[in-house]
Amino acid sequence: MDANRNLTTQVRDYKDRWLSAETEVRTAEARMAEASRGLPFGVAVDRGEWSRMGREGTLRLRVPCATWHAGPRLEIRGRTRGKASSRGPHDVALHAEIVGLSKEEIGTVEEAYERTHTRLWSKVRAVCEVTEEFQGSAEESPPETDHDRVELCRRAAILVASPATQRAVDDVTALLGAGGSSERARGLEERVLFTLAESPKDLFEEVVGVLGRERAVRAFEYGAMCLDEIVYVVRSGGA
Repeated sequence: MDANRNLTTQVRDYKDRWLSAETEVRTAEARMAEASRGLPFGVAVDRGEWSRMGREGTLRLRVPCATWHAGPRLEIRGRTRGKASSRGPHDVALHAEIVGLSKEEIGTVEEAYERTHTRLWSKVRAVCEVTEEFQGSAEESPPETDHDRVELCRRAAILVASPATQRAVDDVTALLGAGGSSERARGLEERVLFTLAESPKDLFEEVVGVLGRERAVRAFEYGAMCLDEIVYVVRSGGA
């Protein structure tokens, strides 16, 4: 009886291990298939484009709007002056129709934006909160949301006329052009710029989580997602 019981236990253990290994293989295959499909337009930036930005001394970033229904904004920061302009309201109803969203799903997309800003803030919080510039600005005008905190951090850290920012733009564009990861980003400016550069990917992952990949891809490729554009011109001659 004991021998039979031991044999049954061994068979069950081998079966469990086999199922576990099979699950791991399927998971790995699914991840590889996901990676091979790439990212949709509006999320991915070609490595060559990052390298070109570095040569020109102009960094163009697309970052998630404060909310999905906010109007996308263009902000240009040069060494001697900066300007920002709004592109008008984001037609949520039209974009919801394009993607095929129900009223309930519109709410889930809004929540995806909130979670994205929370993710972004978690990436830069440690390097931002300790700076005097951030602390002073936060005391003067306390941020209410994680989007506000990221914006406050960005404005306090990224000063176009600063040599540190100019070096960071060169380093970040070189890093992204080489396909490097955020782990290689050093210092406040690089961490903030790298986080902003990859922020559309964070938003895409959150939207995939609520809509599924097919509709998330459609939403980005049809321009249904609200993304601000920020341009830093750190060297004269940049576009």
